[in-house]
Amino acid sequence: KRPIGVVVRRTTLLFLLGLLFGMGLLTSIRAEELLREYIFVIDTSASMNKNNLLSKLRVAVDDYADSIPIDGTCRIWIFTFDEGLKTSFFQRVIAKTADLQDAKVFLNSRKAKGRRTWIFQALDGVGDKIKATGQDGKQHDFVIHLFTDGDNNGPREYIFAKNLVKFEELRNANSKRLALYYHALGVKVPAAMMKQIRDTE
Repeated sequence: KRPIGVVVRRTTLLFLLGLLFGMGLLTSIRAEELLREYIFVIDTSASMNKNNLLSKLRVAVDDYADSIPIDGTCRIWIFTFDEGLKTSFFQRVIAKTADLQDAKVFLNSRKAKGRRTWIFQALDGVGDKIKATGQDGKQHDFVIHLFTDGDNNGPREYIFAKNLVKFEELRNANSKRLALYYHALGVKVPAAMMKQIRDTE
């Protein structure tokens, strides 16, 4: 059984600026058959303005984006959330320099103004959005990075266990690998959620 990799980090921005994302993996699959999906899910609640967290995060993601090959083998997704997942999001296969610049422009235009932190609802929506990738006949290498400085306070029907079920279904459908990195920016992850993560294969 192939694992869903779930990692929790209490991420400092100094570490974040040097964060290495797994690239150059899965060399047994021909490049034209594999699309690497880099998915950023970013908290835009107002608390992300504290200590310039959002500004620093923009710089970190910008720096990382510069390492992505501009050859059509990778796709960048950028989602933001506070009181729910925002309807405006970015997704594009990076085939030319302008694609990468457009991703940076989108990210740098995001503002932290929200009053809530609906983490699990946001992850649920992200799962729905990327599910459509299964129609292109490719294998996909999903790496999802969630960044938040708060605890979930969204609708009760959205829970982390359901997020994991949805990602399991996505992995089984058209994914060679699916990894979720939960970056807790200066906050503790609830004990119950930590247990679910430890129990995840």
